Amino acid sequence: MPSGRHLYRLVSAAAAANARQLIRDARNLKSIGSRGHACSLAILSIEESAKALVYYTASEGVYRLVEKNPNYVTTYRKKDLLDHRFKHAIVSAFLADWMFYLPFYSILEGKRKDTFRRSEVEQLLQKAIHSHRRHRIELSSGGKATQELNKMFSLLESLNDKKNRGLYVDHTDCALLRPNGLSAKETQHVLSIAEMVTQMVSEIVRVSIAPEQKRILVDEARRLAQQLKRLKSHTEKESSK
Repeated sequence: MPSGRHLYRLVSAAAAANARQLIRDARNLKSIGSRGHACSLAILSIEESAKALVYYTASEGVYRLVEKNPNYVTTYRKKDLLDHRFKHAIVSAFLADWMFYLPFYSILEGKRKDTFRRSEVEQLLQKAIHSHRRHRIELSSGGKATQELNKMFSLLESLNDKKNRGLYVDHTDCALLRPNGLSAKETQHVLSIAEMVTQMVSEIVRVSIAPEQKRILVDEARRLAQQLKRLKSHTEKESSK
């Protein structure tokens, strides 16, 4: 019987596969006009993708899954994976990081060399920094990119409500609410984000983290955990005065 990191790897792969199947089923339901159920399955695929991502990172030893007292930097609770809000937050953080650092990923994409000269590294960093500055200006300009980004995160905040609306009959004071009350546009927006998340996570969990990258992730997570612990201790002392 597998255990520990090997079990986490199996769970991660199975969750990612299940997320992909949920998306396929969602698409099939949408094609026959079942918008509400399609939307709900798409949201379930987002939650399964979050689970796959958490178990993958734990299987790689970047952080640990514990029973109690997590710090949510180097340790997480297994129980939290039963909480849809936690999984939605994981996906929101994942997408926020990806969007914010997209220029850096774009600069590195397509580079096949394993080693670079110092001058090449400096050149890559300069390009990434300038690209990131332009990206930040674009995101803060209030233009179309900003609107789409705000729309995406607004949707992520309302996932559980939309999941329930897509599954169940309900009512307001004056109206009956049915699953297909969700509009075609609203359903398509959910499916598009779910497909993007599912695809990205599926690609991530297929590849092991390189040892050098893993050391950096582990070390930085520990430093962040220590910093947050000191900050919490300082805040508690100040509040007790």
